Amino acid sequence: MKFYKDVKVYYHDTDSYNIVWHGNYLRWYEEARCDLCDKLGFPLDKLAEEEGIIFPIININLRYKSAAQLYDDLIVETSVKEFSRAKIIFEQIIKDKKDETVYNIAEITAVATDLNGKLIRHVPDNIRSAFESIIDKDN
Repeated sequence: MKFYKDVKVYYHDTDSYNIVWHGNYLRWYEEARCDLCDKLGFPLDKLAEEEGIIFPIININLRYKSAAQLYDDLIVETSVKEFSRAKIIFEQIIKDKKDETVYNIAEITAVATDLNGKLIRHVPDNIRSAFESIIDKDN
């Protein structure tokens, strides 16, 4: 299952050539993952407060394919490729909303830890089943 987030490129997102600064793609990816957790009923702040679980990013594989520009309307597409006992692998794509030009593709891995950074070996069943229910079976 794929989740979508709309993004508009503003002046503060760009460099002096009106091209999106490369680090902003990571920000938009993170916002989309946070929105996905919200939609699943697990806002990240509540996960930390109520369950004592956080999901730090441990790996980012990002491939830039084209450059978005000032005032482009973008879509961030997010899917869960894999969910194991303590690891989530997200696949994310940022593309143009009108013509679907792909600007970049990312595979981002997060692990479940407690608030002190200790790896959690078994994520609670309700969280695990929510993520497993949306795994993109086409990957």
